[in-house]
Amino acid sequence: MKTGGLSHVSRLSRAKRSSCLLVSLSPCLTLLIGLTLLMPFTSQAQGIAPPQAAEAIRSDLLQAQLALSREPASAQRQVADIQRQYAALLAPQLAAAAPATEARASAALVALAQATEAPRFAAARAQLWTALLDGSYQVVLGALAQGDLTTAKAWLPLREYRQANRVARPGADATLALVGLANNTLERGAAAAAVRADLLDAYQARLGAALADLALSQQQGYAARSAESAALAEGYFAIIAGAYAEQHGVAAQAQASQRFADLTAAAIGGDSAALSAGVAQLSHDLAGFRAVPLSPAEQINRAGKVLRYVSLIGPNYGRGVRDGQVTNQIEVEEARTFRDAAAEAFADLQSALPDRGVPGVAAFQNDLATLQQQIDGLAEPQLVQQTADGAEATFKQIVPAEWLQTNPSADFDAMRELLVQVEKAVAAKQYPQAESARLDAYAILDAGPEIRLRALAPDQAADLAGLFWQGAQGFTGLATLIAERADLATVEATTAAIRADLLKAQTLVGSGNATPGAVIGNAAVIIFRQGLEAVVILASLFAGLRKAADAKYRMPLALGALAAGVASVGCWFVLRAVLNQFAALGGRLEAIVSIVSVLVLLVILNWFFHNIYWVGWLSGIQKRKKRSLVSQETGQMIALATVGFTSVFREGFETALFSQVLVLEAGAQIVLWGLLLGALPIALLGLITFRFQAKLPYKMLLIISGVLIALVLVQMMGQTIHAMQAVRWMSVTPIGGVTVPYWMGIWFGIYPTWEGLIAQAVAGTLVFGSYFLAEQQQDKKVAKARVSLEGSSS
Repeated sequence: MKTGGLSHVSRLSRAKRSSCLLVSLSPCLTLLIGLTLLMPFTSQAQGIAPPQAAEAIRSDLLQAQLALSREPASAQRQVADIQRQYAALLAPQLAAAAPATEARASAALVALAQATEAPRFAAARAQLWTALLDGSYQVVLGALAQGDLTTAKAWLPLREYRQANRVARPGADATLALVGLANNTLERGAAAAAVRADLLDAYQARLGAALADLALSQQQGYAARSAESAALAEGYFAIIAGAYAEQHGVAAQAQASQRFADLTAAAIGGDSAALSAGVAQLSHDLAGFRAVPLSPAEQINRAGKVLRYVSLIGPNYGRGVRDGQVTNQIEVEEARTFRDAAAEAFADLQSALPDRGVPGVAAFQNDLATLQQQIDGLAEPQLVQQTADGAEATFKQIVPAEWLQTNPSADFDAMRELLVQVEKAVAAKQYPQAESARLDAYAILDAGPEIRLRALAPDQAADLAGLFWQGAQGFTGLATLIAERADLATVEATTAAIRADLLKAQTLVGSGNATPGAVIGNAAVIIFRQGLEAVVILASLFAGLRKAADAKYRMPLALGALAAGVASVGCWFVLRAVLNQFAALGGRLEAIVSIVSVLVLLVILNWFFHNIYWVGWLSGIQKRKKRSLVSQETGQMIALATVGFTSVFREGFETALFSQVLVLEAGAQIVLWGLLLGALPIALLGLITFRFQAKLPYKMLLIISGVLIALVLVQMMGQTIHAMQAVRWMSVTPIGGVTVPYWMGIWFGIYPTWEGLIAQAVAGTLVFGSYFLAEQQQDKKVAKARVSLEGSSS
């Protein structure tokens, strides 16, 4: 018999070591994390904190269950020792704070002492553990009500968390609430509410997992595990029963509690029929129930996760299956993970769904079930994509429109999961799959969070995007590393940097605390950055149209630019109303506008060199012959109006889009002041440019204008290729070993990919080739005219 304090410490130490070996069966890892955070506050009787004592008891009980069939007497001695530990370390405070729960724990210990079969022992073990969890929950809330922060922090780590997966992490709201209370940054009532919400949410999730595990254990014929799962479900429900009574009434709660007790009895007795019926009935009773109703922000968060995860199922599955055969197991597993994550997020939302008809909810659940069957059955990728598309459409019909607004949190979660995919693919030497996952992650960044980030912190957005591509902050970019088939350790260094930046970005994007001065400064930078390109293009074009004979060309150019300015202002107001619809297009819309701009600019450059340069400047050598058809003149006018429009609207649309992010942060009035501040230097720059042009020699001005337009074309070509690569309209082939500062991409469109640089080289060749062709043609004209003049004189 070991009753001394030192003996207890020795036993607890051995038990803790044993529990670490059983981490897959218990939440030891998360428990130890909580203990580490709260260690300064864990001084209890005999120097052993309640979480340590409870975990040691749990571990010893598992050892006793394993010994029950081989050495029953040894198992009973262990149970007797556990009873003494409980009585000395936990029972007194539990009895004072939660007498009914302490009575359940004592009854479970009695049942353990009397159990001679594994199912009954396993059920009693689960009942004791959940009673301890319930007792800890009540002790913490009671301590907070009395202002006893030390006790609350000492008992809080005796808890469980939501089961973590690759797209969901355990919450730490309760721990953070106590830290905030200790730092006087959170009031006592708010801290207690946060603790209650965190713990009840975790135990409801554990309840669902226990019921699922019960059904699986029953199918596999594991009697002891079935009994344990049923008793765990009963115990978890006891913790959240108060919330159930608040929402459904005391009578309904009492009935549900009795059904859980019957379920445990059926599991102990091995009654399969009663078990199946009980699980079905309780699933019905719990449908739509949520112990802690979601806040509006949480509703948006869950809805965003559903849409994001459903949208990722088809592409991932399609890259992992071909002709009914698995070609990449990682992709298939990721598709399954996203389906499960979407189902979990939707389950959280169900209780908050308005009365929109059961058929819509049932249809979405049926789509999720069909997706699971298709993934497990290796269906054709197009069928999976069709089902996922249908699920997405159905979901949008059954949820309120306000839930569908942009949700950066879901985007960040999805990007983190895709980074895991990148690492897995690299570890398996599957670099094409790694590149595909990288592009998926960047597409999410480009279509959502980056828009907000570029408005709030342009430098941070540049660094984050650079890490996905060629590199930033001293790290080689993922695109380059994948192209060079780098080893896992090197890739993980960059993905770690990306995760760190994602965390910073998520904090910034979701903070909503931007100061007015910062918002004004960001708005000014946005319009200056976007407006500068438009000024350069327009100033260069107008420079070549100063002669009176070219007035007819100036007018359509000016009208196009004016129309674009009006359209940009109108776009600003339209985006105020339908930001989500336009923002969802993300990089695709930018790519489309960029393609149109490049094509039009190519036409204009050809026209500029062949019509304005040598027809206008050398008109003294050869009289201009007015043989152009009306259709040709009309085409020129339309082309000029189009280039004027696209030159301004391309920048105006981005200005309108990015500024909407700032409107969400600080309101329209402050943003408009910032836009006005940034527009003033652009207007001044344009005025200086036009006034300066008048003093330049005409031919030199034409050459300068042509060079400027050519440089703008090369820059636009690089950005267009980059935008097309981001939305996967073009392949990406990074240039190994080449790192380019991200600002060169922003200002000059230079990115270290073969596709982009080759396209820019071709564009530059066309532009300057067109210039030299014009020069060659003009030399021929001059020579011909000279010969003609000499012939006439002779």
